[in-house]
Amino acid sequence: MQLLRTLPFSCMISVLLAGSSATAQDPAISPTSGADSNGLVRLEAKDGQTHFRLGDLITLELVFSNPGYVPPSESQKLTPIQRARQAADSLTGQHNINGTDYGDLADTVTITPSAGWFQWQGKSGHDYMSIEVPTDHEIRMPLVLNQGYVFREPGHYEISVTTSRLDNRPLTTNSIGLDLTARAADEEQALVRSLNAQLASPLAADCSGPWGRGNPAAEQLAALPGDDAVRAKVRWLLAEEQEDVRQEMAGGLAASRNYELQLQLLEDAWRNPQHTPDSKIRNAIENTRAFQAGKMRPGWQMIVDPQAPTSTDHRLADESHADLQAIVDSLPQRSGQNLADTAYFLIEFANVDPAQQAAVRPVVLSEFEQMDSMEQGMLLGNAWQRIRDPLLVPALRTMLEKPPGEFVGYGPPLERLIELDPASAKPYVVREICDPHSNVPMKQMSALPDGTLPETDACLLRQMTANAPIDKPNGMTPWPEKALIAGRFASGAIYPQVLALYRAHPEWNDTVRGATIAYLARWHPEVAAELLPSSTLSKSTYLLFTLNNVLAARHGIYPESLRLALRAWIAQGSDNEAEQALYNLSKFGTQDDAAVAVARLERLASDWNGRAAELTSPTPNPEAQAAFQLWQELVLSLWSKEGAWVLPDAERHRIKRMCLGTACQNWASDGEGWSESR
Repeated sequence: MQLLRTLPFSCMISVLLAGSSATAQDPAISPTSGADSNGLVRLEAKDGQTHFRLGDLITLELVFSNPGYVPPSESQKLTPIQRARQAADSLTGQHNINGTDYGDLADTVTITPSAGWFQWQGKSGHDYMSIEVPTDHEIRMPLVLNQGYVFREPGHYEISVTTSRLDNRPLTTNSIGLDLTARAADEEQALVRSLNAQLASPLAADCSGPWGRGNPAAEQLAALPGDDAVRAKVRWLLAEEQEDVRQEMAGGLAASRNYELQLQLLEDAWRNPQHTPDSKIRNAIENTRAFQAGKMRPGWQMIVDPQAPTSTDHRLADESHADLQAIVDSLPQRSGQNLADTAYFLIEFANVDPAQQAAVRPVVLSEFEQMDSMEQGMLLGNAWQRIRDPLLVPALRTMLEKPPGEFVGYGPPLERLIELDPASAKPYVVREICDPHSNVPMKQMSALPDGTLPETDACLLRQMTANAPIDKPNGMTPWPEKALIAGRFASGAIYPQVLALYRAHPEWNDTVRGATIAYLARWHPEVAAELLPSSTLSKSTYLLFTLNNVLAARHGIYPESLRLALRAWIAQGSDNEAEQALYNLSKFGTQDDAAVAVARLERLASDWNGRAAELTSPTPNPEAQAAFQLWQELVLSLWSKEGAWVLPDAERHRIKRMCLGTACQNWASDGEGWSESR
């Protein structure tokens, strides 16, 4: 009953009803460890409960322990038995456990017998984790079987788990037995009514479950299989104001017995023009159809191997496309916020085909100003190429006239207005530059065609002067973005003052220094030799990165002194130094700089003549690895037509034939091969 003590009194009713038919067993069970677990992990029934009704939440626990752990300060007091245990398991005392509760099935579960249940969702493979180190206390991880399995028939089931949470090696637990019995129809109906009342209560938001999961009443309702539960699940799925409850209902669709009823209710809601469609309902429909077809839904994976689609997959895809077409066809029947939100959903999330997009796009343009600021911001970012149109210019101006705090940020609409109507965007650019509190980044203003904005000189100089003194010991400043903006837009009129500021503040970090050097070298290129001597280049990687950002924004090139220093690195530096210099010079150098890269490639080819196998070995030595990386970078930069230099085609193809490695051989065999872009 520990769970009940963590919940408000009003949340206990549904939990008590859900568990009233289950027999709580003595928690002091004695499981047998799996053959390869070495007692480090075992499986237990939470609170000892092993008797359930069909449709109950079934929570088990993976219990991790470290039986041989001895605090480091006591290591000299090891007994012979402890020393033997440490010898038998070299990892004792230094285990790592992935203690993340992903909210889905992250471990492999084995259930016997093989009948009476089905797996509705595959194992997940998340790309993040939180590490815990077991010491002298046990670590318990919840494992909710409902997150991947549905039991359909009463009976006795044996459960074991194979987990890689400990030291990223698979360990198999002991097996525990679960007994499931049927729940009477009238009992489930009463339970559904109680859970619905619980969820409708104003106190429902306080009913947070253990381990950070959602409302236990919602979890229990989602797990129930009967028709009344199906109707309740769909009802709560449509309750957009309770997203946590909707999430639980979406995870419980597989538990329903009557998929036909569930699909009919979902489709009715989907096609109702009074209801705004969203991804939650669309996914619910697609998942229900998949469950009808006996298909398991995949768990979340970082990388998914493509599988050849089956005839069932094609049928499900056609039905999903028809669902979208029904919404597109319903647009004339919608109005107001419903129409705006529906158009936003279709263009942003629905992956409509070209014909559908053509039908939706005019509605998006006409309804853009009716969308909320978050939706507008998303469209200006993710969907811009699908909606880009001069018709949006008035809406973009309106967004830029809103008071601060009423929009997600001025950057996206300003960037798009510059693209569509730079003349009308210019006053807003000046406004943002001169506002010391503006957070619009330089990159979102850099496309303005004006080479400089002299009217911002005084603003930028005031901000740089006011913020130049740095109080923080790590050299961070509150105005790095303003320094980047000065590098892009400030005129030469304030050069003396900016140079004096730079010399007076050697503590500036590389972001500010790089941007300021970009400004100073723009108007007096000779100063770069003083401010960025070649002897400091190897320690100035981030400074060059910032300098590059400013040069890219104004389509500039390196000052001659920096180009000469980088050319010397390519000609005479180590392979690693030459690779770094080549990367930068190929972007911000000139046509004349290509010759030194060609010479280094030819010298490299001569030095490694007859030793190509060393360079392309799967396990090269450090010298060969550095040479091979430089070789590849040289070939790529000299082949490209989009960098600072473009070689004649005959020379480019000569360079192409010098490429080493499988990737280059595949490219060469394809004729022209690589894209012209690097």
